[in-house]
Amino acid sequence: MRFGDLQAFYFLIGVPVFALFYWWAFWRKRKALHAFGAPALMDKLASGVSRVRQGIKAALMCVGALIQGGLRGFCTGRNRI
Repeated sequence: MRFGDLQAFYFLIGVPVFALFYWWAFWRKRKALHAFGAPALMDKLASGVSRVRQGIKAALMCVGALIQGGLRGFCTGRNRI
């Protein structure tokens, strides 16, 4: 089995970079919120924002990018199996 599109392979290499960017953005946002005010107050104000949902959304984005890159690489018409 061969990978059909080399550019799609490079896209797949970028998925971990995408995941690291999400992790960095969440860390930076949490750090900025705690620098803005008292941690107890910030936790109370941000209680409506679910960190679990944000993590699930980031994971689904990364999985979607991984699937898209993989399908693009294997489903090109140039290199048939």
